[in-house]
Order: sequence, then structure tokens, then C-alpha cells
Amino acid sequence: MKTAALLILLVAASVAQKPLSYEVVLDPTALSYLSVRLRVPAEVKGDLELALPSWHAATRRFRDRSRIVSELRATDGEGRRLEVLAEGGGWRVRRSGTSPVDLSWRIGDTRQEPHSEHYFTKTSALIAGARTFLWVRGQETRPCEVALKGPTEWKVTTPLKPTGAEGRFSALDYHSLIDAPVLMGALQTWSFDFGGTKHDVVVDRFDQTEPIAGEAVVKLLQKICTVQADAFGAPPYDRYVYVFIEGARRSRLRERSVVVGYQADEVFDLAGLVRPCADAGVWARLPGASRPKWLVAPDYSKRPDTEDLWFIDGLVKWFGRRALLEARILDKPAWLAQCGRRVLEHRNDLLARVVSPAAASKKVWDRGDTLDIGLAGEMLALHFDAKIRANSEGKMSLQDVILRLNERFPKPKGYTVEDLRKLLAELTGEDLGEFWKAHVDGVQAHPFDATFAIVGLKMNWYALKVRDPRLRTQQQGRFLIVRGLRRFDPLYAAGLRGGDRIISVNQKKVRNPDEVDAQLARLKPGMKLRVDVRRGGRVKSFRISLQRAVALTIPVDERAGRVVIDDVPPGALRDAGIRVGDVLEKVDNQRIGREQDLYQALRRIRGDVTTLTIKRAGKRKRIKVASKTRTTWRGSLVEDPKAKPAARKLRDGLLANSGL
Repeated sequence: MKTAALLILLVAASVAQKPLSYEVVLDPTALSYLSVRLRVPAEVKGDLELALPSWHAATRRFRDRSRIVSELRATDGEGRRLEVLAEGGGWRVRRSGTSPVDLSWRIGDTRQEPHSEHYFTKTSALIAGARTFLWVRGQETRPCEVALKGPTEWKVTTPLKPTGAEGRFSALDYHSLIDAPVLMGALQTWSFDFGGTKHDVVVDRFDQTEPIAGEAVVKLLQKICTVQADAFGAPPYDRYVYVFIEGARRSRLRERSVVVGYQADEVFDLAGLVRPCADAGVWARLPGASRPKWLVAPDYSKRPDTEDLWFIDGLVKWFGRRALLEARILDKPAWLAQCGRRVLEHRNDLLARVVSPAAASKKVWDRGDTLDIGLAGEMLALHFDAKIRANSEGKMSLQDVILRLNERFPKPKGYTVEDLRKLLAELTGEDLGEFWKAHVDGVQAHPFDATFAIVGLKMNWYALKVRDPRLRTQQQGRFLIVRGLRRFDPLYAAGLRGGDRIISVNQKKVRNPDEVDAQLARLKPGMKLRVDVRRGGRVKSFRISLQRAVALTIPVDERAGRVVIDDVPPGALRDAGIRVGDVLEKVDNQRIGREQDLYQALRRIRGDVTTLTIKRAGKRKRIKVASKTRTTWRGSLVEDPKAKPAARKLRDGLLANSGL
């Protein structure tokens, strides 16, 4: 038996693949590029086809990245130069021998400011694998190693597995390598163990103002891990990394890590800080456990067919939000308020009327504005969750979809959109054909009232016929305070500030957000809005003029001093013949020299038809575009006091928390 076992070990060792060995060198005195090397083992035969991936699930863009690669050189094991040929967004290395190949290149176009994808500064760096490590076509399943070399005082954090040697890490394959960000620098770090799985929390602070309350964040993350493990089982990873980047604007979810961007003044909103982390726990159990077909053996040179991306993003948002409630990070009123705001965002999104979730899921890889598929998917997730709860009398919910996907389509099997539809039909007890056609493949308005009635909730709707003045309020004890005011909002320009305590709106006393919305719904274009508040013991009044809300959006980009139309979604622009690349010169009679001019011009539109002056191929054209009045919806999501007993029971299950 011992001899047989030894023979098996020897055979296994003989067939084990040698890794692709990468090395990244960061020199803070040369911030404009990273230096990268790669050794391809001799057992890889023939010419090498190389490229940077054109897409990655975390970045949601399809683009040719070959322009950021420079000084690509190749030598054989004896140091002889090999021919490198550029081929269609990639390179081919000619080789004739059987020795290893050593490659070196530089990655340029580095950012020198905080960003959730990548950056390189004098004090830290975030390395994105998909724009750093060249892909050797045909070797995607080969194990990889990477050596990271930077200033000796810099800490290194990554979900990659340490090899034991300082600064060296390993990945199961190329896909795992490029899905794992690497953060290096002068970092704040914490860690915690959950069920035998190590979780790292790391913060890169740029402004060095208010530090994150690391221990408080860790406690909240532990709560999130607990409720998600109770719902979905043990996490499908042996190590997870939470990265917080001060000054970055968005978050990026990966299978074993999440990068959270935040602003310095947001460190006190711990629930907001950890919300992307709750989303990440669900993401790890979808693409990380059961995979859609497009993530099984992906070809990074072709645009993926992601018709189901609305489902993945929607479940991530819905169950991430659910985790905050179950872990008692948000109480029930705050959670309902947050969900209500999401519903309003979707109903007020003009693109939701012309772009379906399925179409937007495919289009997301192209540059330009499109439907927020995470938001649209969250609305569909809400509907399916309600239907599954009703069909099972509260015994099942949408989380059972994730559990069954994991059971029926484990790695590397992969599921299709049709598999997903059949599973949802099975758990809802409905055919779903007409609903799918209308709301997934189509743009029919979502049946919010019917959905909420199933689970004993209702939306209080208020229709505004004026441009939304963005007067957002929040109950804080017995006070009603202003929240979410942005610097370019008209009320901010008038002097209103977040935290002001509202006394009245248009001289009518208001006690809750619904009463504010009811007052706003009475206003018409040309009228004035007056807001009376108490600030620091003094009463102040602020007034703004209200304008007509126009159902016209023009996606543009500023390029070399010109305002260029960079997307033409279905609707008024496309119907009028506007094209991507048209240079916008005027809206009616107002000149457009920068993007801000466009926003001002759109506010001044009065009629149902607007004239755009554009330049195309050197010729100036005047094109008439429909600019109809739009309705802006305001309101709140509340428990329905008239709900039937069965609906109240489902509501209790939906709004329950874990008791942590």
C-alpha cells in the first residue's frame, strides 16, 4: 500500500503544472507606470498569444487596453531576444525552442489619485489584475504566482494566498489572479476570524482627516457575516478582504474581496460604509459559487453575453440591503425608508421607460449611459421575493433561489437565463411568461402597488409637476431635518443646509416627510417654494423659483473644449436623428461650451419641442427634439394598516431580524 501511495504521489508531482510567474515592481519616484515581468515555463509549447483582458466582471467595461502596455520585450531562457508582433489588440511572441520565455513590459496610464479600480501614489498603490497581468491565451487554468516589490515599509494586502516567501502570492488560475486586487502602502489594518475563515479589513486614508472606527466596522462586518452564513451557508472562500479607499467614488465587488470608496465626511455613517460589504457577501455566493454561463471559461477578448446581469446585480442589492435589516444595522423604519428611496429612483429613471433590464444587461459593457441594472434588478428581486413568500406561505423566499442555483449548477457547470426563469417559475408557482416579456425583456412599468400589497406594504405616492427641488427630509426623534442636499442643488445655493430642522413648507407646518411631499405636489411651474427652518436657535427662510420638469436627457462628454454626445439611448434623441459623436453647440438659443451649460439650458426649456444645434462631419445642423413635461414621483414606503392577515404574516417575515 505504501509503495502504491508513493507511486501516486510521484505521478501527481510529474503532471503538476508549473505556474506562470509574474513580478510587479513599484517605484514611487516613477508614478506614471508599473514595471511587470512574467516567466512562462518551458512546458508551454509554440508561439505565445498575449493580451490584457478586454473586460472583467468588476469593471463593467469592454475596451482595448493594449494602449497602456509599452516596452514589451521577450527573451528565451538563455537571454536571446524573441520577436514580438502586434496582432489585433494583443501580441504574438515567436519562439522556436523549448526553453522558458521571459517577458517584461510597463503598464502606463496610472491614476495618481484615489480610485476604486487602480491608482499609484507616493504613499500607496491599488493594483488591478485585469490591467496589469498579461493573459497568455490557452493557459487560463494554469496556476499563477506573483511577486510584489515596493518600498520596504509598505504593507501588502490581497486575497491571494501567501506562498511563505515575503511578498510572494499564488492563485489557483489566471481568473483568480485578475479577480484579486492588491493594495500596498501605509495602511490601517484589522482582521477577524469567522467560522475558521480569515477576514482582513484594510483602509487607505489619503486626506488623513477623520480615521475610520475600525473596531466598530469589524463588529458590523461580523454581524453581516453571521446573518449571511445563516441564510446561505458557509462562505465559498477561505479568506476575504474588505478594502476601504478614502476619496474614491464607488465600490467594486469581487469573489474574495470588495473595494469600498468613501469620502472623508462619511466615516461617521457606519451603516453606509458597510452596505457595499453586505452586497459583497451575496456576490461571493453568486459568481463565486454558482456561475452564469458567461463566467464559465470566459474569453476575455470577446464581449460577454450577459442578458442575466440584472438578476445577479439585483439579488446582490436586495440581499445586501436585507442583511443590514437582519443584522440590526438598520432598524425597520430606516430600512423601509431606504427601500422606498430605491423604488422612487427607479420610477423616476427616464431610461427605465425605454431600456429593458435584459437589454441594459447586454449594453453595460459599452461606454455611455444606460439603465441602472442593479436598481432595475433590485425591483425585480423585490417582486420575485414577494411572490415566492406568498406561494410558499412564508416558508421560502428569494434566498432559496441562490441555494438551489448552488445545488443544481455548481462550478464549473454554469446556468443560463432559461435555467433561471424555470427556477423562478418553480418557486413562484407562476408561468412568468407574460411578466418576463413585459418587465424583463420589455419596459412596461413595474407593478409596485400589487407587489407591495402581497407583503402588507404600500407606497404613498406624490406626483410633482415641477423640476424636483430635491428637498429631502428625515425624521430624527420629534424633529424633521434636511438630508442629502448637494452643493449644486438650487436650495443649497439659496442657503439651505443639511441638518436644518424644517418648520414649514410654503407656510404650512410639516411633521413628517409625507407632509413635505404633499406640499411639493401642489406646486406648479412659475410658483415659488419657501422653506422655513430652525438653525442654531434662529429661524431662517429660503426661497427658490420652480421650473417645469422636462423629460429630456442628453448624455455628453467634454472633449478638447467641446461638448460631444456620447450616447443616444432609445427615446426622443434617437427618434430625432441625433447620433453619437455629434458636437452640441446650442440648446434653443443658449450656447453650450461646457457640460454645466447644458444643465442650465435644460432647466430653461419651456415648450414641448427643443431645437438642438449640432455639428456633424464639419456641417452644422438644427434638429428639433421632443421635450415633454415629465412627472417626478415622491413618497414613502410604509406598513399598510389595512393589509389582510395573510399579507401581514408575510410582512412580519420580510421585516424580521436575526436578533443579534
